[in-house]
Amino acid sequence: MIQTVFLDSDLHGIPSGAMTRGDQPKWVLHHRWYKADHMGYESLAEVVASRLLARSNFNTIAPHVRYTPVLLQVSGRQMTGCASDNFRESGTTLLTLERLHRSLKGVGLAAALGKISGAGEKVQYTTDFVQAATGLDNFGQYLGMLLQADAFFLNEDRHTQNIAILQDNQTRAYRLCPLFDFGLSLLSDIRSQSCYPLTEDVFESIRRVPARPFSADFDEQIEASITVCGANLQFHFSSQDIAAAMEGLDAIYPQAILARVRAVLREQCRRYAFLFS
Repeated sequence: MIQTVFLDSDLHGIPSGAMTRGDQPKWVLHHRWYKADHMGYESLAEVVASRLLARSNFNTIAPHVRYTPVLLQVSGRQMTGCASDNFRESGTTLLTLERLHRSLKGVGLAAALGKISGAGEKVQYTTDFVQAATGLDNFGQYLGMLLQADAFFLNEDRHTQNIAILQDNQTRAYRLCPLFDFGLSLLSDIRSQSCYPLTEDVFESIRRVPARPFSADFDEQIEASITVCGANLQFHFSSQDIAAAMEGLDAIYPQAILARVRAVLREQCRRYAFLFS
């Protein structure tokens, strides 16, 4: 049974004007975040990725945000979406790597990376910077597993504003941030100018997905993550678990979308077999 949540458009606000890819309408209510689909089936991608990440070793490093599917009623308009607990606890500040680098170096991380050639060198620079600035010695493992998860789920929205850490406002101590934001994954964009239409061959769509932020190639980012970070994400799920990860989604998404997501996951399991124990 999919929950229906009634929201007022003024609770948190839908961004005005033309929205960009990856910029879903968002609301916060009673310590819960709600996101609506904007480009296609971003919420489905969030839910499936979070369910499958639960069957991995990522949680030995840090938690990941758990998403559930919902129907949203906003000022009389029904939208498909997802919900999650607010992981930004009271008394903590979320610092994106872009913001952290700008505050300490006077320039954003994206600009700094633009002056470095090679994915490995960029990953090394980012790892060294964050560990020196925060004392989080396991940030390299976190970053490595994040990049491998992004490759598996075909996440094309991992820019430097989408990798973050948390800081306690009183003690100023840092800790790793729960892994979040897989909305633009699994070919979820079926509406924008850069989209992956349902009529397109799934293998051609997979071939076109660009990686971020250290290389446009997922395999190059994975190689860099293993070389620099020495971390290996390990999934522990089977084809039956993929079916379980899709459970309930047929109530709000058409079969054409569900069939494509299953096809993408099968191909990614084949392509990244080394990520499975």
